[in-house]
Amino acid sequence: MLMFLAGVIDQMNLSLEHIKKGGAHDARFGLMLTDNAVELVLHQIAKDQQRD
Repeated sequence: MLMFLAGVIDQMNLSLEHIKKGGAHDARFGLMLTDNAVELVLHQIAKDQQRD
């Protein structure tokens, strides 16, 4: 679980780096990374709920 969370945090950090660059393409890529991270977390929560 810690490795999963570390991966999500790394992805969010990369997203922030791209958003800070200020370009439209970088911002779009940052948004896609953020969206992917949120989806991964929600999927993990759903799997945990189903298991319990």
